[in-house]
Amino acid sequence: MLPSIATPEFETTIPSSGQKIKFRPFLVKEEKILYFALESGEQNEMISAIKKIFENCILSEFNFDKLSYFDFEYIFLMLRAKSVGESIELSLTHNVENCGHVNSLAINIEDIKMQTNENHNDKFMLNDNIGIKMKYPTIDTMGMIQDQSSNSFDLVRNSIDFVYDNENVYDEFSDEEADAFLESLSKSQFEKITQFFETMPKLRHEVKYKCGKCNKEETVLLEGLQSFFT
Repeated sequence: MLPSIATPEFETTIPSSGQKIKFRPFLVKEEKILYFALESGEQNEMISAIKKIFENCILSEFNFDKLSYFDFEYIFLMLRAKSVGESIELSLTHNVENCGHVNSLAINIEDIKMQTNENHNDKFMLNDNIGIKMKYPTIDTMGMIQDQSSNSFDLVRNSIDFVYDNENVYDEFSDEEADAFLESLSKSQFEKITQFFETMPKLRHEVKYKCGKCNKEETVLLEGLQSFFT
């Protein structure tokens, strides 16, 4: 029998809950899972692959299905840092007239932080009597929305945790009931809900560089996991 190779363990914190979790880096078997999913180009395949990688690499117990989308992005980035390297190579096209040069840049993953908004709330009143508690979209929710080419209305419906008034908490309802409730809101009330999504924590990093062709200095805001692998 061949000898086994010891794998290092690392620790990170889930942004939304503050829970500390231990994980190990990708191994060749996880690289293969990710490679085949990328080759397929299917959203569901990618989600399934990353779930499998999380199940293999995260050594602490926690509920994968309730992991928020931004938690997922952050943990995957930390896994990537300890597995492939803490530097990400980017190709940024300088989209200005008479240029179009593709600039190659490297950023350190440790410099990428989860940005929070002090005005963010997940529970708030819609009027004097009725309030709502929102839950963060999960990777499954985001995958479903993207696959169905749905709009923000679908995302809102799937992110309602419960509705409450002075007497009751309404935490069991059908999609049809949720749709009817949302359609009864005024524009300003619905905007209160959409602000929940606009102010959610997110991966965000500002990159400053000088174009290698025209020497113009630029600033690019990278936001969301996909931006860091462009």
